[in-house]
Amino acid sequence: MAVIIARVTWLLALGEAQRKAGRSPQALDTLQEAADIARRLGSLENLARAALEFEWTTWAARLPTASAVGLLEEVLQALGLVAQRGDQQRD
Repeated sequence: MAVIIARVTWLLALGEAQRKAGRSPQALDTLQEAADIARRLGSLENLARAALEFEWTTWAARLPTASAVGLLEEVLQALGLVAQRGDQQRD
């Protein structure tokens, strides 16, 4: 388990470095992998870190934000801070 957590931490750092180097497509792939692993581990903190870095990368590169928004909403839902999409549509 410690090795997998270390991998997520490494992927987050790599994604940030790729973003800063202007390699946005690679950064997004790396950050998505980090988010997927964090999700499987149930690590909300690392999922949130991946979502925030993913959003920063899409914003900085002026890329479509739908995937970033989806990750951010997933984290907010896990924290209980927003209603499910279906609940929002009924209001």
